[in-house]
Amino acid sequence: RDSVTSEAGAARADAEGLREGAAALRTELERAAADAERARELISALRAELATVRALAARAEAARELVVALRAELARTEAAASADATKLDSARALAEAEADRAREAALVLGAQLEGATRAESAAKVDAARV
Repeated sequence: RDSVTSEAGAARADAEGLREGAAALRTELERAAADAERARELISALRAELATVRALAARAEAARELVVALRAELARTEAAASADATKLDSARALAEAEADRAREAALVLGAQLEGATRAESAAKVDAARV
């Protein structure tokens, strides 16, 4: 009877130890489940951040492409403006040369007019003498 009582006490102690171990395991499982839930939430948040970063990277790439296109357009515009400036310089030089020729022609015509006026005056004087 003492051995049965002592075995029963030992069994009770074992059962109590098992209950405490099971309670500790339940606590650990609950903690692990909470950690797993936090990890799932973190993974979800990281996926959302990754999507945002990818969208920003796509926008940055589009902006880079736009800058390249704008630089090319600027280069074309500058080349056209340079060609236009060269044409304007040539036209100005031609106009200046034409103006110089017109001035020279005006001087020649002025001299001819002055000569004709003198000749007319001389002819009138000669006619008056006769």
